[in-house]
Amino acid sequence: MEDLFKFLSNQDALKAKRNQEAAEREWRRKEMEEAVKKKETEDMLRMAREEQLKYKELSQAVEVAKNEAEFNRVLRLHNILVFIMSMKGSPW
Repeated sequence: MEDLFKFLSNQDALKAKRNQEAAEREWRRKEMEEAVKKKETEDMLRMAREEQLKYKELSQAVEVAKNEAEFNRVLRLHNILVFIMSMKGSPW
């Protein structure tokens, strides 16, 4: 009878150990999944930020080009007016 109790006790201990190991494997699997998901999210956010910065730089470059074109247009008109007025002998 004592041998039966030892055997059953050992079986219970072995089952408990296996359950604990399975729980630990599951915990490690979940931790790994969370780490992978976090890394993917961080990578996605980093790439989105890089794209945002590229778009901002492009928008600023376009704005500078527009301002420069407008400035050159006004300067040409000014120079034309100055030339015309100098030809007419205008006092301005």
